[in-house]
Amino acid sequence: MLHLHRILNAVAGGVVAILIIVIVVMSFQSPLVIVTDGFDKHYHQTERKADSITEKDVENFVRDFMDQLFNWDQLAPEVILRQVSPLVTSGLLDRIRLELSQKVEKDFKGKTLSQEIVRIKIQVTSKEVIASFEKVLKINGVSLVIPTQMAFNIIRGSSTRWNPMGLYVNGLIEHEGTKD
Repeated sequence: MLHLHRILNAVAGGVVAILIIVIVVMSFQSPLVIVTDGFDKHYHQTERKADSITEKDVENFVRDFMDQLFNWDQLAPEVILRQVSPLVTSGLLDRIRLELSQKVEKDFKGKTLSQEIVRIKIQVTSKEVIASFEKVLKINGVSLVIPTQMAFNIIRGSSTRWNPMGLYVNGLIEHEGTKD
């Protein structure tokens, strides 16, 4: 009986050693990416590379963030906060929550609001990210155009399903009534 246990332990140890070798070898191979679009599957062999974020990536991130924050058909703070929460730090999210609640409770209480942004120009350099745009605020159906400039403090953090680049807006400085 003891001899059988030794043989079983040796076989199990050999299987574990083979599995470890297979895992190590596979970890150095190029990954296989499978893309599905509902009906078809597309297979792509890829390379492992360090991912670098370009100025165009930052511009697209800022454009997406601005779309989530400033384009809405009615002022619903919880919906807006849910949309921007994956893209901002917790401290900035609290500040945005405070500003939105102030708009609802004080500034525009009892009024029908919608907002969109147009004529967006985003400048990305190694030192700063600045967006110039016009807010079109509709108060009870009357449009008000507000030229705006906004500076962004963007930091790199962990990637998530909703924020795969791992960029986060950490601070905003907004100047309304500013021309390009």
